[in-house]
Amino acid sequence: MKKHYYAALILVAIVLFPVLQLNAQGEKKEQIWYCWEETVKPEMIEEYLTLSEEMIDLCKQENFPYPIVTWIRKSMVYELWSPVSSLNEIDSIENEWAKILKIWGEEKYAAFSQTKLHNYSKTITLQGDLGYMPEDPQIKPEERNYGRWIELYLKPGTQKEFVEAVKWINEQRAAFDIDEYLMMGAGGIGYQAPSYIAYYFQVSQEEFQKYYDSTPDAYKEKFQEYLERIRKLFLVPPNIYHYNLLWELSYEPERQQIHYSTAYLLPV
Repeated sequence: MKKHYYAALILVAIVLFPVLQLNAQGEKKEQIWYCWEETVKPEMIEEYLTLSEEMIDLCKQENFPYPIVTWIRKSMVYELWSPVSSLNEIDSIENEWAKILKIWGEEKYAAFSQTKLHNYSKTITLQGDLGYMPEDPQIKPEERNYGRWIELYLKPGTQKEFVEAVKWINEQRAAFDIDEYLMMGAGGIGYQAPSYIAYYFQVSQEEFQKYYDSTPDAYKEKFQEYLERIRKLFLVPPNIYHYNLLWELSYEPERQQIHYSTAYLLPV
């Protein structure tokens, strides 16, 4: 972060990335998300969570203008995502966090800083036309507590072929009525280019695998064909992470709402 205060403060944000519906703003196809990632000292997880909850309560009291939703990766990494209209808006987020920090006070800021090993920032652009959501999903948005995050680093010049493969497998999902919830985004700041991120949602990791195992064999064959098409495009093997959403550390400002079926920020 460019500003000292913001680094400590953005303790939560999101990755709510699902897809592909028209919304009240029209056919919105892309949404930029800004991420602030914090790695917490193992022996100070409890202190980190206590201070994080206090911070969220303060955001609610002060009506912080940006949504924040917390995801935890591994046992000590908290990823912090927030939707922005452009990269220029990151400065505005910093300014708003600085206001919250001033109210919070230097003592709490110092205590919170001591809970962390390091920070890291990145961006991703959600591409709605590459995602997939079933017409009548069986799982409610608020039940999607587990996410499988796959970072795909491509060989230069292979983006078109990759996009064609993704659209093809989405057609297969629709044809087989697959009840799968997928976001697809392009990696931005903090990612090696070109790269894409696939993000699957489910109730739990166990349910994720259980559902795939229950899909028709004909669909599994199509999915394996898809994997064969994209594997030859990889520069390096994909990075796969597992996330859990922490609702208690999440927040939506008044008169705004993240539509979980699209992961777009809309006015209410």
